Amino acid sequence: MASHKSRNRAIIRALLGTPLAAALAGIAYSTFGVDHGMMLPAAVSGERREIATPAGRISYYHAGRGKPLLLIHSINAAASAYEVRPLYEHYSASRHVYALDLPGFGFSERSQREYTPRLYVDAVMAMIDQIRRDTGADEVDALAVSLGSEFLARAASEHPTRFDTVALVAPTGVGKNDTWYGEPNSVRGNQAAKAVFSALGRPSYDPPTSRAS
Repeated sequence: MASHKSRNRAIIRALLGTPLAAALAGIAYSTFGVDHGMMLPAAVSGERREIATPAGRISYYHAGRGKPLLLIHSINAAASAYEVRPLYEHYSASRHVYALDLPGFGFSERSQREYTPRLYVDAVMAMIDQIRRDTGADEVDALAVSLGSEFLARAASEHPTRFDTVALVAPTGVGKNDTWYGEPNSVRGNQAAKAVFSALGRPSYDPPTSRAS
């Protein structure tokens, strides 16, 4: 009986120690295994520019000539304009193609602030305004991927005359089980989760964005 209890206590200690060990491993990897001074490479070809917008400093790429086409990436730990690279490189031969880094990603501003749907919609519209300044086009074709589709859809619903066509690739928010509704401009952000990841800082970010992951 004593042996059985001892074995159970050992198992419990091992289970309780696993999160601590994982946390320590993540801190060690972030501290010694990642070059935080390394510059990001360009995600796509063409020229990269930065502009000041109501959504902060936004980075974008552009190439080609012709009717403008805006490409918008998704939201994930390692997202950037690189996600739309195949489309960007293909259409730059026949279109004036734009690909932006959404706020918090790529070369765009990554400051400490609330990253809300409103912020991302404002970034999309700032890019639409920049395209009009660059090309004179009042309407733009736009394509977004996954969660980026929700921001593009909202921008198009708020400013329908600024878009000629809208394409959503694997969009989120339209599944049969997506039945959550809230007050206008409300969000589903979790302040407790934000506090935890803010406290952990880089060690919580580096492992899931490593080459192995």
